[in-house]
Amino acid sequence: MRSVPGAVATGPRTKMIDRMQWIKRQFSFDLPLGIYANVVERVRGTPARLEDLTRGLSREILTLRDGDQWSIQEQAGHLLDLEPLGMNRLDDFEAGRETLAAADMQNRKTHEGNYNVNTIENILAAFRKERMEFVRRLDAYDEAFVQRTALHPRLKVKIRVIDLVFFIAEHDDHHLARISELKRLFGAQRERQRAISSVEMYNPSQGSNPMAQELNNLSRTERDTVADHFRNELMKESLRKAEEIRRGLEGRKHSDSTVLVSEDRKR
Repeated sequence: MRSVPGAVATGPRTKMIDRMQWIKRQFSFDLPLGIYANVVERVRGTPARLEDLTRGLSREILTLRDGDQWSIQEQAGHLLDLEPLGMNRLDDFEAGRETLAAADMQNRKTHEGNYNVNTIENILAAFRKERMEFVRRLDAYDEAFVQRTALHPRLKVKIRVIDLVFFIAEHDDHHLARISELKRLFGAQRERQRAISSVEMYNPSQGSNPMAQELNNLSRTERDTVADHFRNELMKESLRKAEEIRRGLEGRKHSDSTVLVSEDRKR
């Protein structure tokens, strides 16, 4: 690892787990009917989890892309886009069709949805409305209906209604996990920039000094460690100044403080 003055050594570099692509997932649809309510509860809770994940994020972070990959807001928009597919597949089960409606594997609706010019509030509200209607239908089905089967067009296997709900819950989690990943990624990038700004503050006369340039060349793990170091140094400096102020105030008499307050009010 390259050495950065004042930084703490990171040790061995940690390799992140590569996320599996959705289309490469394989499924075993063997859930017992007795946990149907559990699976329904998972899809019922997705709007709240999505709202929690996006709460407090700036528009800049919500619409920021990692290369050419979807932004956080586009991930949310994609979940909204697939709600009609879930509804159509319930229609297929109710009509007794042999094959379920097929998904658009090109995701054209999301790519063309221009979600980054929308607001997260609109997307979340629309998703919650659609999902609650989907769950309302699921809550009304009896045991016989939940066991109905139809062919999944991409997986080429027959699935039950409970399997469809499980499949949607897994798809929800896939995109919620990606949103969490993007939050961590963009958070680390901001910390990196703060670390570089801290270096500039410690060396204001040098502008873009060699130390700041060196930070740009570090791995993500190394940059995170440097950012932690400078954040801790700034905290120590703030605490030191606070202690100096406290000690200075302790040396004053109460009457002195009263006089000072009185003088401040006269100004």
